[in-house]
Amino acid sequence: MPICNTKTVWVLGAGFSRSLGGPLLDDLFRLRWWGYDEAFYPRQEFPCLASDLYWTRMFFDVGKEHRLWDNAEQFLAYVDDGQGPNETKKRVLRLLMRSTSSERSGLSPSPGDGNGRDRFSENFALCTRRAMAAECDSFLRDANPLIDEKWQPYRRWAGALHTDLDVVLSFNYDLVIEELGDKFDIRVPQSSRIPDRVPVFKLHGSVDWQAPDASRVTRDSIFRSPMACPLIAAPGTSKETKVVSDLSPLWREAEEHLEAAGAIVFVGYSFPKSDVGAGFRLREAMRRDRCGYLKRRRIDLVLGPDINGEHINRVATLLRACGGSRSLFDINDSTDASTNYLWLVRQPLWAEDFLGEAQLHVGFHNLDLK
Repeated sequence: MPICNTKTVWVLGAGFSRSLGGPLLDDLFRLRWWGYDEAFYPRQEFPCLASDLYWTRMFFDVGKEHRLWDNAEQFLAYVDDGQGPNETKKRVLRLLMRSTSSERSGLSPSPGDGNGRDRFSENFALCTRRAMAAECDSFLRDANPLIDEKWQPYRRWAGALHTDLDVVLSFNYDLVIEELGDKFDIRVPQSSRIPDRVPVFKLHGSVDWQAPDASRVTRDSIFRSPMACPLIAAPGTSKETKVVSDLSPLWREAEEHLEAAGAIVFVGYSFPKSDVGAGFRLREAMRRDRCGYLKRRRIDLVLGPDINGEHINRVATLLRACGGSRSLFDINDSTDASTNYLWLVRQPLWAEDFLGEAQLHVGFHNLDLK
């Protein structure tokens, strides 16, 4: 379903999966009753995973009380830094762990937890990374994409994609794209293109990729091995390392697609603070601008109904700066097609609204440019 019959790049963020139950960053690591996570990941099948989730939630909550972090992004970055060369943060994490009590609000673990606390204190980065991957995976454990009503917009969108003109860049670790069927070619580093499929570049890794070579494994095999760490570029000092080393082949190819795109659609991706480096690389690729489609380029923002809020204004301003010599195009004006234009359209829709009706909007000639 390319926009205006040109190469179309779809840039997907956390908002893409939200209507299916996918968590946003602010939803991560909220306290839950002991046993809740084990309902998704039974101890017999997934050793240590429920315990890793429990202690990550508890540790995150205690650190907020101590004002070490305010949100999940800061927490993940702090833990990641503390496992690196930052000795101060490493000592603080050890001290905080000693003061963390499990006797809070009746949420204490069962005696069967064993050495869960000791495991967590000795493997902060591993346990929190596994917990984050599980948080991004649990909403899909019992998914029914073929019959569930909430998946209908996503099925329609996937069915309308053109294997030669559409490309997907995703910053999500989850497996929503994989659940939509075999129309997609999920690229991994060093892989060859599968013909007649829509290429997908998961630029921050995936819950079913194994470090260090990014080879694909089954979802469960990652979680069944207590010491397996999924390849995801989570916030922290190691994030850029993973992008530059493990994921660099994907980035290079994705940037080439952005440069050549005549249309770019941002669905639920708003250049968050945790993606400063990624956002810069995306915008630099767009500035290189080799699309050449009648010298016009179109950018659609699908970030929710509030098209004049501070949030979307920031994104629109960042993207206007990628226009280079292009003039901002008012879609209702009578224009010469040879003129160098940038169309920037804010869609007053949630992701599922846009995806479900996108086939009806090809061209978008009835919408005002904001």
